[in-house]
Amino acid sequence: MTNPQESKAELRCAVYTRKSTDEGLDQDFNTLDAQREAAEAFIASQKAEGWVCLPDNYDDGGFTGGNLERPALRRLSNALQSDAGGPADELLDAFRRARDHDQSAREIRRIQRLEMAMRLVRWLSDRRAESQGMPPSLAAAAGDHLHEGGFVDWARLSLRAGDPVRELSEAYARLFERVTQIRQRQAHDFAKLLADWTGAGSLGDDVIPVERVLEQVVAPLAAERLVLVIVVDGMSEVERAIAALRGRDVTGMRPTIDEAAVRGLKFSECLPLDLATEMLERRLQDPAAVRQILAAPVRCCVQR
Repeated sequence: MTNPQESKAELRCAVYTRKSTDEGLDQDFNTLDAQREAAEAFIASQKAEGWVCLPDNYDDGGFTGGNLERPALRRLSNALQSDAGGPADELLDAFRRARDHDQSAREIRRIQRLEMAMRLVRWLSDRRAESQGMPPSLAAAAGDHLHEGGFVDWARLSLRAGDPVRELSEAYARLFERVTQIRQRQAHDFAKLLADWTGAGSLGDDVIPVERVLEQVVAPLAAERLVLVIVVDGMSEVERAIAALRGRDVTGMRPTIDEAAVRGLKFSECLPLDLATEMLERRLQDPAAVRQILAAPVRCCVQR
């Protein structure tokens, strides 16, 4: 007879999300986040059956489902093929024990660093499963940076804070050094590809030089509506602009609500126009929320 209290065999679950276009992906909470949240909630509901959600994100934003040429899907496939237990499983078990510890809520930043470290270890494992040669083109190198390089740098830099536990802090330092070496080599490869691309006078829509942005990106938009172009030379200018906004009375800041703004509201297609507009107006008329957003650290993402 089977003991009903006997623990179920662990079933590790990875969450894969996709959206065909990049529209709306710059929102703080976008459709990929919603997909992942729903999947993680379902996995959590099956905890009694032994289901465990892996910390890695496999998100393909702006990739068609018509083929399998998708970076995150490739990483997931490589992870499945290379995951045969061993040290990676031990690291995952250690991370899960720390995350589920009854005192973990008091150490949120340390838990977040652990998660960043786990995802970097997975990234290194994925790279071993793939060819590590130079990308075939500047567009491919730019795409790699857009879809994973930025996150890798963010996760890598988060490890610099170390940890009160000496052994863990030393492990972070070794992981930081290993990832930094790879990112520096990737930066060197990118620079060479950029020099070759520029020297050859290459044209196309995959990579747009800054001097052609006005002609190819801004002008078509300006033909349909008013466009505000902000030219920033360095992050210091962005920080000064944000600082100036922080000094203003936010109750007087009322952005115009137009059709494009309403479309950017999540689930707006499911709501009557007047209700969607009312919801957006309420959000924009929340001074406390505006102040909270302006007080947050500046993060910039530039993409076409």
